Amino acid sequence: MSNISPAPQARTFTPAALPFSPAPVANPAIDTAVRTKRSPAPQTPDTQTPAWTLQPLVAPTAEASSRADRVLQTSLGGSALRGAADKKVQVPRDATIFPLYDAYRSALNTPEIQAWLLSKGFALSTLVVKQGSISGSITRDGVSSVQTFTTDDASGWRQVSARLRAAVQGLDPDGQGVPYVSDDSDSFSRNMLLRWYGVQPPTGEGDVKRVQHALSTTDWSTLPPSRKAELEGRVQTARSAIGALDERAHLANVLTQHLADKSDDEAVALAGLEVQVSSASALARNANGKVLLDDALRSHGQVLPKTAGELRNAIRWLTAALPPPPAQGNYSHLLATTWAPGLLSAADKRVLAELSNDDEEEDEGESSGLNLLRLFGVDGILERNTPEALRTQADHFLDRVFRDPVALFWGDLLARDRSFLGASGTSQLSDTERAQWVIAAIKLQFDPDAPGRAGTVAGYDLYQPGNSGRSLAEVRADVETHLKQNKLLDPKAAPLVAHLLLASAAPEFLVPGTPATLRIGSTQWADLRLSVMFAERLGGAGCSRAMPYEEIMALSRLDARTPEEAAVLDNYGVDVVLDWALMRGLYARPADGRYTPQHYQRAIQAFDAERKQKVEALTLFNAAMPTREDLAITNLQKVFADLSVKQLKALRVCIADPNERRNLKTSEPRTRSLVETYMSGDLKRDRWMLLAPGEQPPQPARKNHRMRLSRCWVPPSKPLWIKTSRR
Repeated sequence: MSNISPAPQARTFTPAALPFSPAPVANPAIDTAVRTKRSPAPQTPDTQTPAWTLQPLVAPTAEASSRADRVLQTSLGGSALRGAADKKVQVPRDATIFPLYDAYRSALNTPEIQAWLLSKGFALSTLVVKQGSISGSITRDGVSSVQTFTTDDASGWRQVSARLRAAVQGLDPDGQGVPYVSDDSDSFSRNMLLRWYGVQPPTGEGDVKRVQHALSTTDWSTLPPSRKAELEGRVQTARSAIGALDERAHLANVLTQHLADKSDDEAVALAGLEVQVSSASALARNANGKVLLDDALRSHGQVLPKTAGELRNAIRWLTAALPPPPAQGNYSHLLATTWAPGLLSAADKRVLAELSNDDEEEDEGESSGLNLLRLFGVDGILERNTPEALRTQADHFLDRVFRDPVALFWGDLLARDRSFLGASGTSQLSDTERAQWVIAAIKLQFDPDAPGRAGTVAGYDLYQPGNSGRSLAEVRADVETHLKQNKLLDPKAAPLVAHLLLASAAPEFLVPGTPATLRIGSTQWADLRLSVMFAERLGGAGCSRAMPYEEIMALSRLDARTPEEAAVLDNYGVDVVLDWALMRGLYARPADGRYTPQHYQRAIQAFDAERKQKVEALTLFNAAMPTREDLAITNLQKVFADLSVKQLKALRVCIADPNERRNLKTSEPRTRSLVETYMSGDLKRDRWMLLAPGEQPPQPARKNHRMRLSRCWVPPSKPLWIKTSRR
């Protein structure tokens, strides 16, 4: 990707990516974590043995797998189901679920995860892991309480849990939570096993018979082919994702060992190098159990580097990380400019936009219509939290709002009224889908044309020239003030609504840790927008909100690996540069909102010129200040033009007057460095004699050819006199 900012290139990333399919990954992976290599001693790159998360498993025959599924079904319907309370059940090694169970068990018991859990003080037996969080009992000062850490907080859970979350996604797609499993256990939660095979666990003692009946009337050894394929697909997807994470970290490590201190244009010889890959890899291995580095890199969307510069770029791509997008993405799942199946039609938008039109207060003070904007006040969220807390934890509070039973009720009602079918193909919607209807309705209250034009929030133009030079916080405050003009909105809810709208209109406003000194319209702002756009398009809408500023900015330092990719990545920055030029006043916004090639040409020329100026200024600013010795040598070289710096520093002088030399104290040096004498300001007419290399000062008893002083050029403040003629 072309750099927008002239700032020094950032090289720190969270390692390795999380591909969710076995297909080659051409982008930064969805999330990542650093795995400590457990090899006992360092080895050469082509023989290094990394500690893979997943150990190889022998694939059972179809008959053995079906038989094991039936054995598991029988176990679940026996003593394990004598009551509603959850129990542990042994998982047969050939069962369809076993490879996924094994992946979860292995990922949960890695040294990184265990060290993190220990640092938090969790009681392991109480752990419940979900796709975006982990909960459990923690005891402090004798008091135990259940605490939860998420991928969005600063606990470090996102950084260490990528592999584990890949397994959880396959085991628990409904988000009920997966309990702890020790490294030496072969047993798993009965309720987890039932859910994975499609049977809802009992909700109470009176519900046990329903589950027993469901198990007795089916045969898991003869699961429908489509159902069996779906379950096996979950297993393969999770194990491939975990294997890809390990491989990317391993490949980055191998490439780093070939980097050394080579300059970017120096050639590197990697052809023919063999490396190991994970047991989940689909690549064919040779007799040594390895694959060509070229093939391994291509499976991750990389090409074999030929220079050290390309090698560094490949490492940055392998270690770049994008977090998984939040469940509600950028809060625009149902909204798009162009209609497609599963999105709101123009008629749907009109209906939702007019929901609150008749919500006017009558004389009695009663409201006659529906005002969905009142939902922001559920659970006392607005009363119990400061505006700053609402801003910094907006996603958390919005999640509470949209999970509220009242919000879900209205979401279901709106969807049914518009005859909407969910992902299941029926009108039975998930909580996430019902929440999406409420979100869409709320956004349409502020902008009937939502999602509208990027950079515009409820009619407020974020990128107007008047905002150039202002901070993101200042402009966001204006947005909140603008939203408060809606009489149906509680002013205290403005921070939450601003977050809801900015998530799709200008997500760069929501990146945590953005410096307060960053100004809209600057090249750093353009760089931030480019990085956010890169993350949102490659990692999924909303993922940039989970990335700290440093990680986001690092994404803009990725260079394209192929000409085709260069064209795609450069295209990401077109809107950014056009808006930058608009804010700089290079042109007015076209009436129809459409920019011409001439607009872009003018914008890119101005942008490149400013970037060049800043690079030059940065280079000058970062250059080391010359020392007194450097300045002295520079001036002396104007007299001794034929001498190198080393030869000049070797020249020495002595006092020319023999009587003065005779009267020197024994502790005083008889000779001095020419450079040091100049630096001290003592180099004056008739006082010094220049000595040849190795020559000692003349002895008083004998005559010696001495050099007469003649004047040489020096700065006026430092006259330099050197003896140059014989007498």
